[in-house]
Amino acid sequence: MASEFDRHFNEVRALLQANRLYEALGAAVRLTKAHPAITAGHNILGVIHASHGDATSAAASFKKAATLDTRWDEPHTNLGLLFCQQKEFGRAVESFRAARALNPASTAAALNLGNALRELGHGDEACASYREVLALGGGEQSLAHNNIGAILLDQGKIEDACAAFARAVALRPTLADAQRNLGRALRAL
Repeated sequence: MASEFDRHFNEVRALLQANRLYEALGAAVRLTKAHPAITAGHNILGVIHASHGDATSAAASFKKAATLDTRWDEPHTNLGLLFCQQKEFGRAVESFRAARALNPASTAAALNLGNALRELGHGDEACASYREVLALGGGEQSLAHNNIGAILLDQGKIEDACAAFARAVALRPTLADAQRNLGRALRAL
């Protein structure tokens, strides 16, 4: 039998998935008031605040979640994504690195760390992070190959970029960005 927290948390998640954001916000606030020491409630409240465009409240919720459970990586990843939305890529890198330190197997943190590093112009570091995604396996590999290809293309390494884009398309033929990038790189040969 599900606990009271689990029932309320599942209600919040269902409202969020149904895009009923105002109801989800109210339910999440009630959830965190009733269960202030449970990390997952603060984390999902942060997600809802971010969905509402309230970056300040979202950051506060993610930080509260990270403080309550210093071993859980997800609040750090969510905080990093929030910083990326705000174009604060240096702060995003710090958050994604914190998430990776807590969970080295997190492909989401590794992929997004690469994205933030790329935005800062650190192409080689970004590629290293994307290669970690490839080493970890999972569903993010096509994105990692595509992003490696984009960096290689920017560096003028057109043949290597073509190979990376081709791997991305082979893994996920519906990845339109990789298809466009492959076409662009082939035209540059």
